[in-house]
Amino acid sequence: MIPDVPAESITATSVVTIRPEVSSVDVDGEVVLYDDDTGLFHRLNPSASVLWSCLDGSASLAEIGAEVAEVYQADPGRVLGDVVAAALSQGSEGALRDLALL
Repeated sequence: MIPDVPAESITATSVVTIRPEVSSVDVDGEVVLYDDDTGLFHRLNPSASVLWSCLDGSASLAEIGAEVAEVYQADPGRVLGDVVAAALSQGSEGALRDLALL
């Protein structure tokens, strides 16, 4: 079993994935999250929805941030800060797993 992500442990080098118990559905470009076990219900804005689709455990948050910054031609430092902040938020709600804690 992959442990839940302690929110304080999330950094740019973290490789996280979505807990399998968390269901998500796209509604008009925004992702809605739901976890029946914890009662988590959260609507992500379009930017967070893009990040959510990248959290498959194949890349660090820094790698995801760099790719998103390149695609959207945005400041990499700012994007990385936003990516880590969003992961911290989702981690604190129990929606993520940290693959480094295996």
